[in-house]
Amino acid sequence: MGLLTRAEFLLRHKKKRAGRARSANRIRYSIARKLIGIVTILLLVSISAIIIMISMLLSGDVRLAAEDNNFSINRRNTRSVSSILDAIHTTVRLILFDGGTAFDTVSFFNDNPLIAAAAVNGIDGENKVYLNGLFGYTHNLTEERITQYLRGEMAGVLEESKQGRFTAFNATPALETPLMALFFPVNEYTAAAVFVPVDEILKTFGREANAVTEGGSTTYLLNEAGDVLVHPDMSLITGASNFSRIQYISALLEMSDDTVQRLYIDESGRSCIVAHQKINIIDSLSQGSFLVVTIVSEESVLRGIEQTVRRNFILGIGVFFISAALIIVFSRTLTVPIKKLTGAARKIESGDYDFELHVNSKDEIGVLTESFNSMRYSLENFERFTNKTLVKLAREGRLARTGINKNATVAFIFIRDFGEMTGGLRAHIVVEFVNEFLRRVVPCVTGTGGVVDKFLTQGGVVIMALWGAAAEKDAAEENSPEANALACVRACLMMRLSLSDFNEERDEQYWGYAPLIKMGCGINSGNLIAGQIGSEDRMEYTVIGDTVNLAARLEGPNEVFDTDILISEDTRNLLGEKVLCAEMPHIEVKGKEKALRVFSVVNMAQEADSLALLEDYRCIIGEREPKKKSSGGFPAAS
Repeated sequence: MGLLTRAEFLLRHKKKRAGRARSANRIRYSIARKLIGIVTILLLVSISAIIIMISMLLSGDVRLAAEDNNFSINRRNTRSVSSILDAIHTTVRLILFDGGTAFDTVSFFNDNPLIAAAAVNGIDGENKVYLNGLFGYTHNLTEERITQYLRGEMAGVLEESKQGRFTAFNATPALETPLMALFFPVNEYTAAAVFVPVDEILKTFGREANAVTEGGSTTYLLNEAGDVLVHPDMSLITGASNFSRIQYISALLEMSDDTVQRLYIDESGRSCIVAHQKINIIDSLSQGSFLVVTIVSEESVLRGIEQTVRRNFILGIGVFFISAALIIVFSRTLTVPIKKLTGAARKIESGDYDFELHVNSKDEIGVLTESFNSMRYSLENFERFTNKTLVKLAREGRLARTGINKNATVAFIFIRDFGEMTGGLRAHIVVEFVNEFLRRVVPCVTGTGGVVDKFLTQGGVVIMALWGAAAEKDAAEENSPEANALACVRACLMMRLSLSDFNEERDEQYWGYAPLIKMGCGINSGNLIAGQIGSEDRMEYTVIGDTVNLAARLEGPNEVFDTDILISEDTRNLLGEKVLCAEMPHIEVKGKEKALRVFSVVNMAQEADSLALLEDYRCIIGEREPKKKSSGGFPAAS
């Protein structure tokens, strides 16, 4: 019996754990995940919106500032170039070639450091060259090379200059020195060629050759044909580059506007802000022009914005993780108590009230926790006054709300001679005795799947127990009529042994003077009606019918037959060969026309070796003195 009972307890525990697992699976998205998810989304959206807004605002402001700066640089450099060209033109005309008067070349070049060399082409077509000796020495430039350059490809240009044309060319490839050659008329018979070092003009731009351009911008000088005259990149000058083939430069050259700033796409596909201004040296004759171009790419303009966005992004990530950490810490003040409340609710759902929730906060959750503790205490006390199994079945929706027909087994367990045993005892002693008896008997019922329907007090203490009547359906194999009958008999046999131990303990406690406690059990199986009976104020789940009445009447004859467990013929038929029984004399029951066959339960069939005869178990229940005791502490079979 013990092994089978333990197996049933393990099965019940396994079902309870499965129920808890199903309850846990109902939580699909925890509050902690929801809270962290919502706040995370808000943070990401807020930080992203701030970064995008700042980027857009900064991009617009930086673009405007870059355009203003680019335009200012272009105007400043244009003024510088215009001043240089105008000064050179005026100086050469008024001083160097004033009527052909001789002059001191050393003093002239000392006073005009922007001029590396000068030449005059007179009416006879010959070129008179004046060279800055120091510049010629440092740059390997000679008068002969200049003369050769002027006689060659520039001969025609000098003739055009005599006609009033002002032009400029890149003399660097021919003279192998970074020089810009200016050609302009002196009078109707004479033209001049002045050679200006490119480095000197770059210095006026605030630049050195090959230097990084200011604010990412680049300023260079073109002639009207698009030839590069001055550029920070010396390779473009030495290579005699011409920019007229570039689309936006070609458009600039064709414009009639003197000052323009526009957005263009360069040959590499980059978007650039280009400012340009034309310079006309001889305005009265409208001869010749120069183009000062200042260009800056949008990429370089927005590079600072990208760095700012990158810093903002890194800062946003830092703020996000710090906020996430704070959110997690804060959420735990909400989620941890809620998880405890959820776990407590699952325990209550499974009928476990052995816990206490500690109130750690004074907010709404603290109030809820206090209320939950009060509810737990109330439910625990409530279930003590009701049937826990029935409450659990009702909570799970497995209890029939209306009357239904059931095939179940009913047992009535009675303390025999209760009045004689408790007569003259104080009330609290009687209650302690009854509670101790029930403490030993009730677990035998619930441990075998039975339900204690009620405690009755007619003439003593009577327990009404049911097997197979509480569940809504009984089609399962473990809830079959045979299984219910066998479980009921097993429970009563467990009560017999528990009561025997109780008598031995009392006998030792009261030095052999304690009265012997005897029980009587009446068991019957069959059809009955189960359902909730009562009014709106008081409801009770119970069973009624002839099967119940007969089980109640079977308890009494135990005293006549010197037995403790009597079963009806219907129950005996359900047990088959699994239980060892002894048939008693037929009894007459009120309301029955024929006498009924009854049987006394001796033992389970598989344990018949230790207790096989009616006389054996009568010794255990105190109806007979044992003939001799076996080594196991039980009377041996005779």
